[in-house]
Amino acid sequence: MCRLMLAAALMMVSAPRSWGAPPAASGLALVEGEILLPTKGVEEPPRKYLGFVAPIKNPITPIRPLDPRPECFVFLEGGPEAPGAKKPADSPVVMELGTVSFHVPVLPVVVGSTVEIKNVGKTTHPIHAPDKKDLFEGPPIGTGGVRSATLQVPEVAALLLSRDSPHVEGRIVALPTRYFARLSASGSFKIEDVPEGKWTIKVWYRDGWLPITSTVQVSGKGTKIRLTLPERMEVQASQESQEPKTGSAAGK
Repeated sequence: MCRLMLAAALMMVSAPRSWGAPPAASGLALVEGEILLPTKGVEEPPRKYLGFVAPIKNPITPIRPLDPRPECFVFLEGGPEAPGAKKPADSPVVMELGTVSFHVPVLPVVVGSTVEIKNVGKTTHPIHAPDKKDLFEGPPIGTGGVRSATLQVPEVAALLLSRDSPHVEGRIVALPTRYFARLSASGSFKIEDVPEGKWTIKVWYRDGWLPITSTVQVSGKGTKIRLTLPERMEVQASQESQEPKTGSAAGK
């Protein structure tokens, strides 16, 4: 009897445990980092809307320097994609529209995802996409209203404007895979479940990619990245704008 009890105890100790949290997926890692401002700051772009009075410098409190990072996101490409990396979002991605602005000025999504513009403000906005007439067409969006569209063209910004308020503008950018992240207020970001391997990180600003990239080796221990924005935020021309127009489309 003692021998049987001892054998049973040894089997319980040596047997693998099947309860508890499952182990982390093999070959996937966390990529995190920070996008920094240049030492001299970012050059202020020309003003589009001056209003009724030209802006003047505040003699008491200095004007806060331009920080373009809220209109940026990072994207990883070129590495070994995991199954399902190209899958669109299962449910609509909500882009909130406030009284005077979109809460997220630039929204990245996976190609084929549906985006819902939801008006959470107190003003009705006649939103339209001037360069993409088939997107978000319809009557003005009132408080609590929703307008949806599916983004199919990769790496081209869909510009959204209000016909009544020219300062209200937002952008949606569809990407080939899910390996992207918006930046926090301090410029930090995290991209989870990235397969191990060699990747290139790119930075998008408003309407296109900035001319800064970095090659990174993602490992199981995680990878940290630091990039500094250029002093002049000039983006590269998109693939759509570079394509020559032929046939009947050239005359439109």
